[in-house]
Amino acid sequence: TGIPLAEQVSNVISANGGSGIHVDGSDNNRIANNRIGTNIDGSGDLGNAGHGITLTTRADQNVIGGAANSGNDPTKGEFARPGQGNLISGNAGSGVLIAKRSNNNRLSGNFIGTDAAGTDAIGNDQDGVTICKSDNNGLIGTTRNESPFIYYNVVSGNGANGLRVNDSNNITIHANFFGLGSNNATIVANGGDGARIEGTSNNIQYGGVIPL
Repeated sequence: TGIPLAEQVSNVISANGGSGIHVDGSDNNRIANNRIGTNIDGSGDLGNAGHGITLTTRADQNVIGGAANSGNDPTKGEFARPGQGNLISGNAGSGVLIAKRSNNNRLSGNFIGTDAAGTDAIGNDQDGVTICKSDNNGLIGTTRNESPFIYYNVVSGNGANGLRVNDSNNITIHANFFGLGSNNATIVANGGDGARIEGTSNNIQYGGVIPL
């Protein structure tokens, strides 16, 4: 399109009475490059009254954000906003809720609870991401044979936890920032834990071997 990446926005989805986007039992969708709960430049809070994004009732194999390499390599001091990620901030519920057996969904490249730059808080009131009774979901910032943190999620500045996993199995959490800004330096703390694993959740991969 010729528009610089930092200025590209698909939709502004803010100030609604429910969730910004509600996916109920629908599969194989992509939600990319939107402002959900903020103004158009991502500097102000216009939060939705519910969650930013809700995936519920067996909503499977959806992608929030995407695996675009925009030149990120925080280990070398190179920072660029992930090209397909959403800004999901300022909402009264969680930034993203995945619930009711919604399985095999993936988040990559999203800023959840921050401004568009990823360095100041516009927190969601509850968790940044809540995964409840839903298996095989992932927050992924890179895959094997790629440089680290290419399309990381920044889950910071939220009122409760950055991530809460409840009664959910086989969750992969790799190469994300919880409580730091996108520049790998600025503190943008969540109000609770960075990540909280609870209930009957098992086989959680938090860090460790980079997934395929």
